[in-house]
Amino acid sequence: MPFGRGYDPNYGPLPDPVPGVYNGCWVPGPGASIQDDPEGFADCRRTLPPLIGKYRQDERILLWDLYNEPGNGGRGEKCLPLLKAAFSWAREMDPIQPLTASLWKFSDDMARLNEAQFALSDAICFHIHASLGMTANPVEQFGRPNRP
Repeated sequence: MPFGRGYDPNYGPLPDPVPGVYNGCWVPGPGASIQDDPEGFADCRRTLPPLIGKYRQDERILLWDLYNEPGNGGRGEKCLPLLKAAFSWAREMDPIQPLTASLWKFSDDMARLNEAQFALSDAICFHIHASLGMTANPVEQFGRPNRP
């Protein structure tokens, strides 16, 4: 069963993990076909009211990370329309919590996507699967964005 780049998740058994490989059976969500089809965005939009709508005033919620690793799996900027739509839908519910989409890859090919994430996010979040030394560079790049 394929996984990773361009794969659409489906119901049923998950792929077997790849021994010795971190995240060796990664499956994107949403899949490529939804990310590429604005008409398919409705499936994503339906997931927000039961979560954000229900808990939008709940002070126990720190923030909403709306899109994990946008552009991963070789998708790059193809996910920009869905990313922007997710922020728009979430803002319609007027949550008290900040919204974010965690930055995760800091390379020239991701510059436009990172700029959009940075501009759309109320709080700047990121995650890096690398050494502490590599983590310092993005923190320095963010400077003082006048946002947490």
